Amino acid sequence: MTQYTLNTPLACCEISSPAPFAQRLLAQFKRSVMRYKTRQDLASLPDYRLRDLGLTRDQVVREIIKPIWR
Repeated sequence: MTQYTLNTPLACCEISSPAPFAQRLLAQFKRSVMRYKTRQDLASLPDYRLRDLGLTRDQVVREIIKPIWR
């Protein structure tokens, strides 16, 4: 017969911490917000600035219509 002490984990009572999941979710949210803001900034640039970056207006339009999780 197994004796359980305070240091012996019980398999039925082990609960994984929600912290890693919440941290990943928060990190994903932050990345999505950053993508949204960056794309809005990109969309507001005039054509001559886009040329400096080596981009066309069509490329910018394709970028800004992407979902925020991409």
